[in-house]
Amino acid sequence: MRKFSISWQEKQKFGEPSIRTSNITLSKPTGDIGYDAKAALNILCNRFGNLHKIEIYAIQEVDKENNPIGEVIKPTGESSVVPVSKDIKTK
Repeated sequence: MRKFSISWQEKQKFGEPSIRTSNITLSKPTGDIGYDAKAALNILCNRFGNLHKIEIYAIQEVDKENNPIGEVIKPTGESSVVPVSKDIKTK
């Protein structure tokens, strides 16, 4: 099992939304941090909304006691693990 802590917030036009942290546990991890982080992000998006509705700040792998493991994954425009938004490509 692999566990991730994801910091995110809902996108709102007015007011200050609070930053939330959700813990996602993968029961069948692949062993590759990129695929597992993407799977955890997909679970979060299925539960709370797509990337048009929520903004991801960071993904951190944690152990059973929620102690961080490795480096924090932050969203960038080039990252395939945590994209800033879904790109819609037209032909």
